[in-house]
Amino acid sequence: MLTRTSSITLSLHVFETLAHEAGHICLGHCTDQPSVCDTDPEVSRNQEREADSFAQSVLRSFYSLDENAKKPLYVAYLKNELVWAMLDRLQRRGMASDHPLAEERLMNALKSNSEIAAELGITEKLVQDILNSF
Repeated sequence: MLTRTSSITLSLHVFETLAHEAGHICLGHCTDQPSVCDTDPEVSRNQEREADSFAQSVLRSFYSLDENAKKPLYVAYLKNELVWAMLDRLQRRGMASDHPLAEERLMNALKSNSEIAAELGITEKLVQDILNSF
């Protein structure tokens, strides 16, 4: 088991990214045919949201494997998403991208892992307050 926080965060980010990309494959987003998401950013954002949801489901399963690691791993994941959300805000990035904003992904991660968040005292309001300070 990794013991350094930065290593845990990096490993978790890699694991989450792989789960996200596997979601694209399992959900049929990857085909040999040209896709409407190549021309429609909203379709692409929706596929990204679906892949995010798939990855969160995989992460919830991962958290349940080791009760002692669940909270530190979740906190590491949320910290990573919070940093991306802060950067989005600092850059004042809009919805022009074909990916959802990091803030939306962060809030979805809170909602999909609400039991862990509640145990840690992390609420949507707390996260919004942190983001609003930027």
